[in-house]
Amino acid sequence: TAIPLLGFIGSFAVILSQIGIIESIAQNGNPEGGAFGALAKGLKFIIPVLIVSAYGTFAAFGGILLLVFPGILLAILFSQSLYITIVEGRRGIGALILSWHYVSGFIGPVLWRFIFIGLVTMAIALPLMIITTGPVFFDMIQNGPKEGVEPPLWGAIAGILLDQFFLAPLGIIYVYGIYRALRGIKTEPLSPEEEKRIKKKIIASIVFGIVGILALVAIFGLLIVYSASDFIKPIPQPTNTGEITARALGANMSFAPILNILQLGK
Repeated sequence: TAIPLLGFIGSFAVILSQIGIIESIAQNGNPEGGAFGALAKGLKFIIPVLIVSAYGTFAAFGGILLLVFPGILLAILFSQSLYITIVEGRRGIGALILSWHYVSGFIGPVLWRFIFIGLVTMAIALPLMIITTGPVFFDMIQNGPKEGVEPPLWGAIAGILLDQFFLAPLGIIYVYGIYRALRGIKTEPLSPEEEKRIKKKIIASIVFGIVGILALVAIFGLLIVYSASDFIKPIPQPTNTGEITARALGANMSFAPILNILQLGK
């Protein structure tokens, strides 16, 4: 029970720190109350951020079920929803709608910038990964897998520190720059008609994603039950009284010699 609890606490801390970073950036690096003030203020955004993330995940998954590309497209359109939730205070589907509005018309440039920051992150993390896991990996290729051989502990710790204290803040700051640029370009308010149109598409994607997830869970469950049925073979039961009588007579005949011997012994 300790490991899941530590995992939950770690995930909570990561989300809270990311919200705190965004809050600090939004206030030009000088949040009210300092770093602790930004974290304390970020507590009230935990639930809205999780809700927006869930909506976006369901919608993107619904798009992935439609031949993958629509899912990628929706993920790009929703990429600014987290910043909108924290900076502008829009909640739930409203944050997704505004993110769609900001990114619409700039999907290509936004996608390229995400690819760029991804490549930069990989270039920074790759040397540490080669140093820590490279020897183990090449030894496994040459000599086969060995039980108990793992990368050094210091490498895992260094990777966590690099990710949480450099790469993650770098990515958050970079994407915040994209958000500010898009918000500066899309200064015109979103019309009610356009907002309703976008909302219908988002809700349809969310519903399709939820139905798809439930369908996959049902299919996976049926496969497990079907696979388990191969290991559980029922004991064959007699189908009629004639079969029962034949078995009973067979049993009596098999014990007849033993009974005769006992009677001769008397």
